[in-house]
Parts: sequence; structure tokens; C-alpha cells
Amino acid sequence: IALDLNNHVLRGDGDARDYGVLIEGYDGTVVKNGIIQNFHVGVLLNTSSRSSILENQIEHHSDSGVAVFGGSGNTLQDNLFLANSYYGAKIISGSGNQILRNTFHENFDSGLFLQGSIGNVVAENIVTEKCMEWHCSLPESCKSSSRKPCAEKFLEWPFIHSQFAQYGF
Repeated sequence: IALDLNNHVLRGDGDARDYGVLIEGYDGTVVKNGIIQNFHVGVLLNTSSRSSILENQIEHHSDSGVAVFGGSGNTLQDNLFLANSYYGAKIISGSGNQILRNTFHENFDSGLFLQGSIGNVVAENIVTEKCMEWHCSLPESCKSSSRKPCAEKFLEWPFIHSQFAQYGF
């Protein structure tokens, strides 16, 4: 299944219970080339694998721009995550996902949130917002959490194992 928005706007009414695009249990899906705004979650992948979210502007959602629950091998690439109320993107209990060449700007809590996820690759992302230092459950590879203002930074890290981490620095 491929949804090419062809630069059109998919706009919600701000209801805290709706999703711009809901993909549940389907593998190999694609959502691309659109502006998705004003939903609870812009794109929800629930137990979907090998799906791609490509070249979208994902903004002004009451929770997250993109949420991935379960599944593996998903790709978030070349998206702009702008002014989402909690996270630009969050991945919970997923593995082997790729978060590549995205821009995270003015998301309220963190640009990227990973929990219970392993083997993810985060590379060539730009974050231009307030910061949350990353932290996770592995003390030998983690830093303590602290908020601080930051300039534009480049986010890149090969995540071998991360039980809980927030990125937005």
C-alpha cells in the first residue's frame, strides 16, 4: 500500500483521538510527499514492518508526528517534524528501524523518543530545538538527563541497544 499525498495537505480538527494515517498490521506500506497536520498522531504504524514514512512535513499534532508501536525495519526519512506537542517521532518496542536525514524543529518534549527498541540506526538528522540529553537503562552508555537550550546540532548514533532514550539535542 502506498499513499502519495503529492504535496497535498491532510489536516485534522485537533481531536485528541484521531490519526492522520493509521496503518495497523500491514507491512511494506509507504506514506510520502505530504503535509500532515493537526491530529493526535500524524502517522501511526501499529505492528507494521518494512514500512516507510518519506519526505513529509508532519506538524502540530497533540501527541507525536509519527508513532511506531512494534514492528521492525521501518524507515523515517527526509521528513520535517515541526511543533508537535510531545515528540516529533516515537518508536516503542520496535527493532531495526532507520531514522535518516530528518529535521526535528520545535517539538515540545523531544525530537525523537525510543523505548524498548533495539538495533535502530539514527543518522544525518538535524535537530533545532530545546534539548533533552539522551538517557537509557544502560548506565555504562548513558548520560544523565538535563534540559538546555541548544544550537543546531547533527544527530547521529548507531543504536545497538536502547531500552529508553529521548533525543532532541
